[in-house]
Amino acid sequence: MEAHALRAVFDERPLAVHGVKGVVGHLLGAAGALECVEVVHALATGAWPAPLTDVDPELPWAPDPVRVGPPRVGVVTSSAFGGINAAAVLALPDPGAPERPVGGVQVEVLSEATVTLAPGQDLREAWPEAPPRALRLDRYGKVGLWAVSEALAALGERPEGEIGVVLWTGAGCREADLAHHERVVREGAGRASRLWFAATVPSVPASEAAVAHELRGPQLVFVGGDDVSIAEAERLLRHGRARCLVALSCDAPAPSAVATASARVLVARRG
Repeated sequence: MEAHALRAVFDERPLAVHGVKGVVGHLLGAAGALECVEVVHALATGAWPAPLTDVDPELPWAPDPVRVGPPRVGVVTSSAFGGINAAAVLALPDPGAPERPVGGVQVEVLSEATVTLAPGQDLREAWPEAPPRALRLDRYGKVGLWAVSEALAALGERPEGEIGVVLWTGAGCREADLAHHERVVREGAGRASRLWFAATVPSVPASEAAVAHELRGPQLVFVGGDDVSIAEAERLLRHGRARCLVALSCDAPAPSAVATASARVLVARRG
């Protein structure tokens, strides 16, 4: 999949490609962060990471092991089962680059929705229009997808351009993490639940909403502390990083507590 994506973007241009997981293993949510550290180190020192040497000949694109001069730009790709597939472009600073204007932007709330799901409450009872994919989620994922769906439905007509999601959560995927861990301890790693494992990332509500509603804009996830979803969404909008964002606050702090989610659709308008 990654080879097809690289070929689609860069066509026949030669690229120097390096894979991290073969060296450090799979770090789950920290994988992309470590890859960014590696690229920053390469840019700072001028030392290229080692190239890939064992490449499937049937891939549509093969990495070029030739390095010419020190690296100046690096691309980190993170392709995740959690739904956030992202690419970060890192480069050495260009002293001649003009600053991005951030003035004259007004942020407007187009719609909002708040939903709750009590312990043991059936999602179909609370949300009769719930899509089938919502039923397989844990409560954290369910209320997050539900709130985003309601906020988008309230729009009537979507604004032009891609829509992203900024998610804040206090407890995150703690409930799914504990359920997954307890089953592994009780029954062994071979009996680990694939359903719970796929829910052990804090980004689940945002990524499920992106899949269900084809939201292709940027995504950010914040866990713990104060609710920063609206403030961070407004910051991205004012700095021109997005045109429309869903600010999502979502939490399921304990199995015995009510799961809640609030979603606001924000759009940037030039003054």
